[in-house]
Amino acid sequence: MKSGVARAVVVLLGAVLAGGVSTVGAQAPAGDCRVIDDFSKAAVGEFPSDWKVRKDAGKEVYVVKEEDGKRFLHAYAKNLGIQAAKEYEWDLKAYPVLAWSWRPVEFPRGADE
Repeated sequence: MKSGVARAVVVLLGAVLAGGVSTVGAQAPAGDCRVIDDFSKAAVGEFPSDWKVRKDAGKEVYVVKEEDGKRFLHAYAKNLGIQAAKEYEWDLKAYPVLAWSWRPVEFPRGADE
């Protein structure tokens, strides 16, 4: 692997325990920002083909949705923790910060968020 270049796996929703959770797709790049995925190539209502899940059941948990023209990865699970990830070459020296947005649709009972 080249110096300063790391293979990063973006893991979203490491443990989806209950309720619905949406991850908001990346906004238009500003300055030196890199967009890892905006889900524009994915079919709404399906699991994005260039993403992976740890267990096949995750393909039923995660689907692409769209609201107000913005696409995002949506997850819904009860008593289940499954990860979704996208493999991406990342130059940590050039881009040392990774940022994403997420929002809970409903917090699990007893959540302290």
